[in-house]
Amino acid sequence: MDDRLVAWVGLSLCQGIGGVRLRRLLNHFGDAPAILGASDESLQSTTGITPAIIENIRAINPNLLAIQLQRWQSAGVHILTWDMPNYPPQFLALPDAPPTIFVLGNLSIWKKASLYAIVGTRTPHREKRDETLRLSVDIAEKGHVVVSGLAEGIDAAAHLGTFTKSTGRTIGILGGGILNVYPKQHKSLAEAILQRDGALICEVAPDSAVSAWGLISRNRLIVALSQALIVMQTNIDGGAMHAVKFARQQNKPIYADDNPASGNQAILDDGGHDLAMLVL
Repeated sequence: MDDRLVAWVGLSLCQGIGGVRLRRLLNHFGDAPAILGASDESLQSTTGITPAIIENIRAINPNLLAIQLQRWQSAGVHILTWDMPNYPPQFLALPDAPPTIFVLGNLSIWKKASLYAIVGTRTPHREKRDETLRLSVDIAEKGHVVVSGLAEGIDAAAHLGTFTKSTGRTIGILGGGILNVYPKQHKSLAEAILQRDGALICEVAPDSAVSAWGLISRNRLIVALSQALIVMQTNIDGGAMHAVKFARQQNKPIYADDNPASGNQAILDDGGHDLAMLVL
């Protein structure tokens, strides 16, 4: 196992570091193994590196991590870092681009087509679920790719709609590990995405459990990978509004179905586009 890759992944998964701090550390020390070998004093001289983060760095065990990486790779997981050619260029535009992503499935799916993010509530009205299915079918029929979060409700409908066409493709970006699918009842949905030449992506350890932070944070990746965000149905306090926030930060077009849901109306009132105006 490549010592550099082991060190890089260890730092990528180290609590408190993230993309911004890792860039600072790399600028200071040159490469990932040098960061692991640096003294506490040297590490603390880097902006934003606290004693607590240093303690987390010291807890990285390269030998155990190398075994984990081999186990993940044996399960089919691709480990992509910033400097690898298959790393999605859309993510590199983020100031906090994940230093490492973990992928199951198609490594070129984000290169060959337009991608559209579809998000919304886990408890949609049946009418909105059906509309989501029809929209996803339309996107797939035009050769585009649907991106969503594998959650119940709107997300599931968005993924499922692509299955109606043999060439339909979809990407699920998870808030937990791609080897520990959440919700558990969507394990078969995840497998079907892979069987249809799609992809699953996470920025956390592939076997890690889902977290509140992960569910929120994955929205920035869903948006970043896509050329536009589509919100089918959400309340003003719904999780899909995190995706809206990230879309505004990333200057991505936001489309909302014009329905009475409070989140959809807030999006439209704040400059979002009516979904009826979307041209695929």
